[in-house]
Amino acid sequence: MDQDSADLYERLRVTLDRADGGRVKIADEIEYVLTEGYAYALNLELRPQRIEKRIVALVTSGETDSAELRRLAREKLETDRELVALRETLARLQEHCDALKAEGRVAMPDRELVRPVEPPDST
Repeated sequence: MDQDSADLYERLRVTLDRADGGRVKIADEIEYVLTEGYAYALNLELRPQRIEKRIVALVTSGETDSAELRRLAREKLETDRELVALRETLARLQEHCDALKAEGRVAMPDRELVRPVEPPDST
């Protein structure tokens, strides 16, 4: 796991701990890390597809007993497990975020946007 991923997981863990402990006061505190987490999850979902393509290429070329094939199989399993855990964390954070929004605890409550008045046509 690279440092950016490790940092994201740490922010997710800290935010979830704070939310579980009732220390998050507004939904916006969760939304930023949720956005990062969802973006990472989307990227992570592509990894198994790339691994599977490489596995198929190895198998179809007759390399069914290679060290690379075993490494790829382990990598795919680890990625699948990481995705499951990440999705569970994101779902729990989303529940906290939704609850805060339902209570109206957001930095900028929804307001009706007023369209600016256009100047009269001078022609």
